[in-house]
Amino acid sequence: MIEKNRKYCLTGGLTDEDIDKMHVEMLDIIENVGLKVPHDGILKLLAEKDGVKIKGDIVKFDPHLVEKAISDMKYPDYVENADYIINGGAYEMNVTDLNTGKIRPSLTNDLVDMVKLIDSYEGMYASSPVRPTDIESTELQEITMAKLCWENSHRVSNSIFEANEKSSVRAAEYIYEMAEIANKRYSLAFWVKSPFGVDFRELDIIYKFLDKKFRSGVQLCQLQVQQHPSIFLEHMFKVWQRYLQG
Repeated sequence: MIEKNRKYCLTGGLTDEDIDKMHVEMLDIIENVGLKVPHDGILKLLAEKDGVKIKGDIVKFDPHLVEKAISDMKYPDYVENADYIINGGAYEMNVTDLNTGKIRPSLTNDLVDMVKLIDSYEGMYASSPVRPTDIESTELQEITMAKLCWENSHRVSNSIFEANEKSSVRAAEYIYEMAEIANKRYSLAFWVKSPFGVDFRELDIIYKFLDKKFRSGVQLCQLQVQQHPSIFLEHMFKVWQRYLQG
């Protein structure tokens, strides 16, 4: 078995050898296939770093960078010492109406109700559980999501599980100012999408925030999460963060 500082556990038939094999093969993907990074500014920063190889917009990382990121990872006490943690869903566009039992678009009052419901369960965390579709502007939706989560819960959107989407630099900056004033947790993340690439818009927001203090993370599409342990991508992003922020 490979010795490493693992922060996850998989059960249901997978042996330690199975997990080791997945870990090694994912390191091989990072080293030999690489990640598509369509952002000149970030590519320029990465090109200056040891252990990173760039060809066009494909970035490859030496495995030791990922392994070091694994060993350096730390979690807050409320995660390390918890008997269990439930991480709720996020950004849902539809809900089941509690009165009619029918599926309908999620509204602002649903956001408040869902946040209060999550907050009532000890050990349950989440980003904004739903999007208020009765608000037309995407940016205003995201601002409302942050505001109502923070007003109605001390955990929802205020933990390491916070990953609320910011669709533009303007929305990201506004929510950042809100978090600073309210003393709430703020994070930025990007989604790794098939075929193993990252969206320019998400990278550009992170790039413009490199001079600020913020938490970072990486997300996968739901199909990928179901098929593979996503922890290796979290470690890979830690490598990015360390390099880009010095």
